Order: sequence, then structure tokens, then C-alpha cells
Amino acid sequence: MIRRLFHCGLALWLWGPISALALEVSEIQVQSALNQLFDARIPLPTLIPEDITRVSVKVASPAMFEEFGLDQTLTLEKLVFSIQYDEESRVYVKVVSTEPIREPSLALLLEFGWPRGKTFREFTVLLDPVKRLAQPAGGRTKTVLSEPRIVATKPSLPETKAEVYAAAPESPPLPVEASSVAFTDQTSQVYGPVASGEGLWGIALKLRPEGVTREQMMQALFKANPEAFSSAGIDGLKIGAMLRVPSYREIADLTGSPIALRLAAVEETAALPLS
Repeated sequence: MIRRLFHCGLALWLWGPISALALEVSEIQVQSALNQLFDARIPLPTLIPEDITRVSVKVASPAMFEEFGLDQTLTLEKLVFSIQYDEESRVYVKVVSTEPIREPSLALLLEFGWPRGKTFREFTVLLDPVKRLAQPAGGRTKTVLSEPRIVATKPSLPETKAEVYAAAPESPPLPVEASSVAFTDQTSQVYGPVASGEGLWGIALKLRPEGVTREQMMQALFKANPEAFSSAGIDGLKIGAMLRVPSYREIADLTGSPIALRLAAVEETAALPLS
């Protein structure tokens, strides 16, 4: 019963406040000038390279332009978008044009599609060298979440592995040939033994909870398992080590992640004895 309450609470949290779940879109960085082929990038700081196939970007619909009170010009049809990442694995949207841009300013309204919904972001781009000095900061943003799917189960039937709770990670196939994760809940997970060739980067990617970055999970694993690392520090993960996966509360305390803090609150509420 407690496990079911925890999952239900987690599902409600995942579909909760937009501010905690919305795709983070940074300011546009323009690298071209007036009468040149448009060249810009828009950083997506919360994403990692493995996420790029789950995100899309395009010019918003005419109806959304009208809602924002913006004019959709023909110039926007010249823009081409692609999602890329640099040598430091930072994900961004590359925006280029098929023809030189003659207008001194552009009002962009872009639609970012992601697994839980859509985010609309307004950008004002000034290409005139004089006007660019007064480039306005941040445009308006609107996020629309998709409706969560609710899986109904009969109370008289036992839980099965087919039940889905708000994008829970898929169970690994059995048998597990190399490292495995044995757990009953987030506070008692153990990962290991670490196989030859495995790195902390990949392990953190497997184990990180929704909303916690790879780097935050690496730091949390490192600080929670000092005996699993050699004198080389975070780069010295030992082969054969068993890693204790820190709880949501520990991840929050070690990294300051607000997402982990909210997960910890849900987990701790579910663990309270029923009155």
C-alpha cells in the first residue's frame, strides 16, 4: 500500500507545477548581422545529448502568434532549425536561414515540443548594429503540459509489472549479464558490481531521477561512495565496486537540486505510518 501511495504521489508531482517541469530555454545568441545569412543558437541547458531525439522545435502556429499579439512574417519561413550539441555535450538549437535577412529586427515565436508538452518562447532579435546595443532581455514564455495518462486497475487484482506510473524507468531485461541494480525503493538501491569499462558518466546517466542532471548525479554518487574511488578522485571509479545509490534527500542535500528536494518530500510523505 505504501509503495502504491508513493507512486501515486510521484505521478501527481510529475504533473504538478509547470515551473519545475517546463523545458528550460535560454536566451538566443545571434552570431550574424543584417544582410547576412542568419546564424544563431538557443541553449537548452537542462538537456543532455541523449535527449535530443525527444525534443523538436519549429515556428509556432499562426494562432499562437495571434495569442501573443505578434505578426508572423514571411521571413520566418526562411529559417531552418536543428538540435545539436557541442564538444562539452551542451545541447542547443541551431537556427540558420536559407537567404540573407534584410529586416533589421525579427519577432520570433518558437514552439518546443518535449515529452510532457509544449513550450512557446518569444524572442526579439535586433540585427541592426545600432539597435543591437539596446537588445531587450527575455521574451514571454508559455508552457502547455500534455494530459497524464491514468492506468486504471481493479482493486482486487495484485500489482503487475505492466502498470505504468508517470514515465517510470523501464525494468532492465533479465538476466543481467554485467552490473545490476537491486532495490526495494530509492533509499535502498545498490548498483554493481562496476564492470570493466564502465564509467561514472554512464552509470549516472542510467540512475539519475527525472529532473536531476547527469553532473548532479555523478557528484552525488561520488560523495555517497568515497570508498569506491581511488586517489584519482571522481575519475577513479574502481572495477567491482558496489555503489549505494543516494536517496532523493541525499541528492538534494549534496547537489542542491530542487527536483530531488521535491521527490524527497513525496518519498518521505509516503513513508509516514498510516494513522
